[in-house]
Amino acid sequence: MGKSKGGLGRDFYSLLDDNSFESKGPVTKLALKDIQAVFVSTCAHRLLLSAEADAKGMRAEELLESILKSTPAPRI
Repeated sequence: MGKSKGGLGRDFYSLLDDNSFESKGPVTKLALKDIQAVFVSTCAHRLLLSAEADAKGMRAEELLESILKSTPAPRI
């Protein structure tokens, strides 16, 4: 998957929301809901929780969902 004008990357993003993919040169635009839909699954494996958080039973997915819900969408 890459940022090329065609190929698997383009197909993947266009499948997220068939009307949201738009490419103008190197810039790709996605709908906010598309980014929110993949945020937790894309980022959870990249987090390493502290031993204290692990002992409390916290999970990376729960933390990211909390962040996603508490962070307002940017105004464009």
